[in-house]
Amino acid sequence: MLLARVNIICLLLIIGICAHAQVGIINSGSAIRVKTQNDLNSKKNVVAQVIVDQNVLDLDGNVLIEMGTAVEVEVERRKAKVRGKGGKVELHFLSTTAVDGQLINLTDEYKIKGDDRDIVETLFCIGCFVMPGPNLLFLLIPGKNAEIPENTVINVRVASKYKIKVEGADMAVNIGVDHYKDQTLRGGDPLKGLNVTKAKEMKIGKYYSLVIGIDTYKGEWESLNNAVNDANAINDLLTEKYKLDHSITLLNEDATRANIIKKLEWLVANVEKDDNVFIYYSGHGEFKNELNKGYWVPVDASSKSTSEFISNNDLQTFLGGIKSKHTLLVSDACFSGDVFRGHTVSVPFEESERYFNLVHNLASRQAITSGGIEPVMDGGQDGHSVFAYYLLKSLKENTSKFFDASQLYADIKIPVINNSNQSPKFQSIKNTGDEGGQFIFILKE
Repeated sequence: MLLARVNIICLLLIIGICAHAQVGIINSGSAIRVKTQNDLNSKKNVVAQVIVDQNVLDLDGNVLIEMGTAVEVEVERRKAKVRGKGGKVELHFLSTTAVDGQLINLTDEYKIKGDDRDIVETLFCIGCFVMPGPNLLFLLIPGKNAEIPENTVINVRVASKYKIKVEGADMAVNIGVDHYKDQTLRGGDPLKGLNVTKAKEMKIGKYYSLVIGIDTYKGEWESLNNAVNDANAINDLLTEKYKLDHSITLLNEDATRANIIKKLEWLVANVEKDDNVFIYYSGHGEFKNELNKGYWVPVDASSKSTSEFISNNDLQTFLGGIKSKHTLLVSDACFSGDVFRGHTVSVPFEESERYFNLVHNLASRQAITSGGIEPVMDGGQDGHSVFAYYLLKSLKENTSKFFDASQLYADIKIPVINNSNQSPKFQSIKNTGDEGGQFIFILKE
């Protein structure tokens, strides 16, 4: 009886302590959205002002980093040079501060390059229509300076794992984080009688894939070298290693505009609410500045007319119409980052069963792209593009039963940036039904 009272008193002491302070977790690779507060360019030496753009929360809703917190940034500039060379601005994100005053190290950079100016453009701009002797005039004309405008939103990553002290937190939530693990090892039920809702069980539906690869372009479009090889390798890996119930492939002559749209329509008609859809595209992409819109280029597109393309707006419509729990689009094409329009928020990664339960039960519509609004490389390693090589490497080397899209992106981002001139992007797709969840790759039993 005395022992029981002592246990009750100890539990009450734990409750009292935890009611005032709880430890929240920010994991390595967690995303933080930041925003520039002033215009930055390669010409003027201005101190960068950057803040956290939204509260960073743990899985229990506790604020770990407050919106508006300053972000320490290093700025590297290169002014536009003569001989028509453009300028450059690079932001290197160093750190920000958690609610308990702890310094949170960051690990990302963001860079913009100004356009180079060619000899013809230079002569036109200065009103000179006679080619100067040995191009001396051209040697004196710089390219265009780079600029990062005020209110530019950028997603950055946390460098390592941090435990953040949260004031005034609820004890029951804390037991769900720390005490839960301790009691579970002892075979007890730490949540019993504490009115804490347990995470929903994962209801795993079917997995569908649509994989598209195009090399054999004609007309105004040059043929590619690795797209079909990339698509085949992705399809084979998913089929052999991960849960996959129904796969569709469209390669070369089969990947016409009509066929791609028909397969997307088939997914809209057949996929159900608990199912998961993976879409992979490797081929040409195009961006029309005058329309401010990006496109996929099907195999039967022979000209640069948008009438032969599939627009990113069309893709967003299909992604919103597919009734899956999760849809992940992976696009290895020039200008593929245009599919992201507007700001979105996702649950930060945590290596725990509870995290995977949570993000699986929240709908997601996400994309990983090989670059932003920029050209990307076709050549790479082992007969694959740089992007596809590291994508395949990550999926091959994974040994965890559950492996989500954010982990995949964290694996490939740095090696792709370090071995090419492109920067992969990962984000939820606006206005398609995303609720902050994650597509999860599941190893076969």
